[in-house]
Amino acid sequence: MVHVRFAARDPGGANVLAAFLASCRGGFHYDIWTFPQATPVFDRAGLRCHEFSETSDRMAVHMAWRESPAERLITGTSHYAPFESLLWDEARATGGCSLAVIDSWVNLKNRFLHGH
Repeated sequence: MVHVRFAARDPGGANVLAAFLASCRGGFHYDIWTFPQATPVFDRAGLRCHEFSETSDRMAVHMAWRESPAERLITGTSHYAPFESLLWDEARATGGCSLAVIDSWVNLKNRFLHGH
């Protein structure tokens, strides 16, 4: 069964992903990775998360990915310090593919400054 990872740093992306997961019929194994701002959105939807702290560095994310890689990645697109872009890199490095959902067109260019 395909392992899909959902990830969001901010509430906007978390809202989009949580709405999808709440209405999804399954057919795949998934987990959710977050930063503290996004976790409450998933909590309200009854979805468990693996939360990284604001001070998590690239190596912490890298090690977590290597311990539990995902074949597919679906993320939000925050425009603050990199989180989703780190995960895009990890997916690419391990042969997975990723999709970024956009919850707002404001600052669109900034949402991809740290990766693509």
